[in-house]
Amino acid sequence: MSMGNIIVLHGNIVDDVILKLGDAIVLPTNPMMRCGAGVSGAIFKKAGVDQLEHYTEKTFGISYYDMTRKNEMKPTEVRVTPGFALPCDIIFAQGPKAYEYEDFEDALNLLLQTYQNIIHTAMVRGYKSILLPALGTGSYGFTHVDTAQNVIHLLKTMLQGNDLTVYFVVYEEETRYIYWQYLNA
Repeated sequence: MSMGNIIVLHGNIVDDVILKLGDAIVLPTNPMMRCGAGVSGAIFKKAGVDQLEHYTEKTFGISYYDMTRKNEMKPTEVRVTPGFALPCDIIFAQGPKAYEYEDFEDALNLLLQTYQNIIHTAMVRGYKSILLPALGTGSYGFTHVDTAQNVIHLLKTMLQGNDLTVYFVVYEEETRYIYWQYLNA
């Protein structure tokens, strides 16, 4: 039986060397699929902000000026776009904000569902490898310590029986170690 791989890397997810590893890169997005800060902003800038925002507005019917916000992304939802200046596709992923839930377990379950939807989308599209940041650990309020064990367990389970390689890319060596210890447990 084949088994996908999880490789935990530390570095800049939009570094040219790292970008060559993936068929797709996961962009942690805001509901309007607009250029944000952190990992989102770095991916948007590398892909081409104007081109990517124009594409998401036209393709998904999202208008920054639409006050009904009817086409915005919901927590756990994923959408795929071309990469434009990137050498890979972009998987937009809308995770939950930890601080919007009274029960941390509810928020964590939605975060894990977001990861499930990403992996499912990658498999359906036939990607051989994806670049995946630690979702929700920036402005969305999750910590690496609170999520790492569950995320790695989920990825290991989902990758059994397929050939998808997940490059789990984190910015700092200390953070890489948190995920690495669960990967090798």
